[in-house]
Amino acid sequence: MEAYRQLYHSNENLMTDLLETIESELNDNSLNKELKRITNKLRTLLKKEENLVNLRLEGKISDTIYDEKYNEISSEKEFLAEEKVNIETTLKSEIDVKKRLTEFKHLLSSQKMLTEFDRAVFESIVEKIIVGGVNSNGEIDPAMLTIIFKTGETQNKDGKQFKSKRKNAKLETDKLCPQNSDEDKKLYSQGTDNTRGVCSVAGSILVSQ
Repeated sequence: MEAYRQLYHSNENLMTDLLETIESELNDNSLNKELKRITNKLRTLLKKEENLVNLRLEGKISDTIYDEKYNEISSEKEFLAEEKVNIETTLKSEIDVKKRLTEFKHLLSSQKMLTEFDRAVFESIVEKIIVGGVNSNGEIDPAMLTIIFKTGETQNKDGKQFKSKRKNAKLETDKLCPQNSDEDKKLYSQGTDNTRGVCSVAGSILVSQ
């Protein structure tokens, strides 16, 4: 979201470049082309397998040659079949990713703000994030974040600004001891002759004797 805000408030050329990058992602059909190539290759192997069987039945090749060639074809078929399944699975998820990228493209065009994190949007904007670096004083800063956008632009951010607050990191002093004078008087009025209560101003110490 911070990456998006950086681009949102940046110059018009950056936004144009980003829109072109998204358009390129949406038009990328490399997986479909690879799936088509594998499918055609599997068809070719099936044809080779069929021809091999015919040659063996006709007695034109020995059992040794047949077994050797058949095992080669089977191994390649198995490998390509697994690749085909992987690509088909990836293509199914890519449909959803491209849908979100299309929505993000419309969001950029309308110049509206992004209200929640979206991984597909993030990956379409950011090339990589480098953790740690050297600050303006020449000192090593492990909390420095360098955001490298796919447009070629870079932004430096202080990672400490994005840390979530620790739960129960601090107790409220008014839960440990009353702070107003009326409550102080009430504590003392309830004490006996041989009992003395002391409540610190910070509300952290209560001593009874």
